[in-house]
Amino acid sequence: MIEFRQTNEFERGIICKLLCESYAELLKAKPDHAEKYKANWKKADHDTFDYPDSIGRCVLISTLNDEPIGFMSWDPRRTPEEGALVDVPIVALLSFIVRRQILKLEE
Repeated sequence: MIEFRQTNEFERGIICKLLCESYAELLKAKPDHAEKYKANWKKADHDTFDYPDSIGRCVLISTLNDEPIGFMSWDPRRTPEEGALVDVPIVALLSFIVRRQILKLEE
């Protein structure tokens, strides 16, 4: 079952790791920009864990059978009508879930 858990249940680096895995094809396709993307993802990860009472409260890690498979975040400064979920597009999240499940089957 997919569950959403608080970031304080995970170690620093999980968000960056999930983004690198989810966007592996993008990093290969745009090697000139890969370091810039990774730097931004590391900053987002650090900010989430450095500020657990602000940014950290606006991020949830999604798990499948207790294994991290993605995350969602939102900006509470926006109005509820906007429904502002940001960071991981659902297509990337779903492709990541499928890819991870296929790798498990191959093991």
